[in-house]
Amino acid sequence: MGGAHFLIRENNLCLPGINPSLDILGSVKNEELFDKMLKYAQKVKEKLGLDKILIPINSTIYSNRTQIQEIIRNKNFKKRDLKQEAKFSYSPYSYSFQECYEVG
Repeated sequence: MGGAHFLIRENNLCLPGINPSLDILGSVKNEELFDKMLKYAQKVKEKLGLDKILIPINSTIYSNRTQIQEIIRNKNFKKRDLKQEAKFSYSPYSYSFQECYEVG
């Protein structure tokens, strides 16, 4: 299984957990897939009237797929902090984030 989480924090669309299935990553160009995922997120952001698309800076939070981690590292996105720490997961591990990449 794979997927991506969409969270709304401080009127921004946050994308922790960008984890396409390994089958998909093995059969398509990974950067093209990532770019298409961002285009879809852009449409969601616009439909919901949100301000920005943000990806947490911590690679443990933004993806457990090394291919996605490498793509994001190489993009040189602008950094932007949330005003407050955002909780993402509680069990079995507790994750939160505040530092983000602004991607759209």
